[in-house]
This record gives sequence, C-alpha cells and structure tokens, in this order.
Amino acid sequence: MNLRLTSVALGAALVASAATITATAAEKKPWFYKEPVLFNFTNAQENSPKQFIDRFGPVGMSIELRLPPFQMYVGKVEEGSPAEATGKLKTGQKIESINGQILKDIDPRIQLAKIITRAEASDGKITFVIKEDEKGAATKVVVQIPVIGAYSKTWPLNCKKSDKIVRDMAQWVKTKGGYDLDTQGWKSLNGFGMTFLLSTGDESDLEHVRGWIKQVVDQYKDEDEILLKPWVFGSA
Repeated sequence: MNLRLTSVALGAALVASAATITATAAEKKPWFYKEPVLFNFTNAQENSPKQFIDRFGPVGMSIELRLPPFQMYVGKVEEGSPAEATGKLKTGQKIESINGQILKDIDPRIQLAKIITRAEASDGKITFVIKEDEKGAATKVVVQIPVIGAYSKTWPLNCKKSDKIVRDMAQWVKTKGGYDLDTQGWKSLNGFGMTFLLSTGDESDLEHVRGWIKQVVDQYKDEDEILLKPWVFGSA
C-alpha cells in the first residue's frame, strides 16, 4: 500500500514537474527580440524589471529599461553633457521615443547606436519625446551632439570618425574611468579601461597605464597575490 502510494505520488510529482518546466519555458520564451542577439550574455533581458544602458554615447546620460520590454526612462544625466545642457532632462522621466523610434525587435544597444551614428553624420540632433509621468503631456527635448561625419568605407582604418571616437573614449577613460572596474568585490585586476588604452598604441595612453600599474603595485603590496581574470577579456 505504501509502495503504491509512493509510486502514485512520484508519478504525480513528475507530471507536475513536467508541467512546471513547460510553463517556465513558455514564460521565458523570447518575444521582444526578432533577430539573433549578439553578445547575448550582456543584452537586455526581457524578464528583468529594471536594467540600464549605462551611457547613451555622446548624449551623456544613461537610459533605464523597464517592463514590458522595453520602456525607456531617463537615468543619470552627466554633468557638463549635451543632455544636461538642455536643462530639461531629469532622472525618472519616461522616454516615449528617441528620434521617432521606440525600442523593438533588436538589441537596444544596437538600435540606440544606430540613432547616434545617423545623427553624427547629419545634424547632430537627438529628439526625445518625454513625459514627466504616465498621465503627463508629452514634450519634445532636443539634444545637440557633435557632428563628426560618417564612417569611411574602410573603417576603422583610414577613418577620421573612428580616430576621433577612439581619442574621445581614451580621454574619458583617463579622466573618469579606472584601472579596476571590478564591481563584484573581488580583489582582482580586471582593467577594461587599461586594456582599451593599451590597444590604442598612443604613447600618452601607454604612459597613463604605467601610472595605473604603479598604483596597483602599491595597492596590493601587502597581498600575497594579485588575481587576474583574463577570461573576462576573452568573453567580453
């Protein structure tokens, strides 16, 4: 009797488990992305209630993504940025559209990057349609970013735009970045900023990295080892 009850219970549990797995699979079935996702371990997740595009390029602000995927909200506005210069963009405002587009079908980072690329090659205008809250009236806010032209046919080689982006990024890393961007609390040297500066081959960038290395040596002088995670570079 006990064996039969146990078997019945086990059978019921397996059926319930299968139903749960099926339901979970259905719940997680992608429905925002209509194209294969590049860098799919860092793309915006359709089931995450809150996540961020850390920096909307030269606009100088972050964008918060909320559900349903993906509703856009103004994140942090950088001091001295074109976004701040408008005097109208504030954290928490809902973004109805950017240059007439809402996020759909593809990785938000790619869609937003294309908006910037087009603006940089034309008039430099990024037009936000903003609401203070769900019931508020929509207003337009125009952010003016630098016009730096289009990419050359051979980019990133022999391309003035590519060169400028690299130099601007290097300057940002040297003034606002760092040699240890580890956010997980591990005592390790990730150094994405350092890796980028080394990749430029520019002597001023290399000298800056040398200074960082000296700081690292001093920081870890009482440690038995400095942990390195080169797999992070490979996977990124």
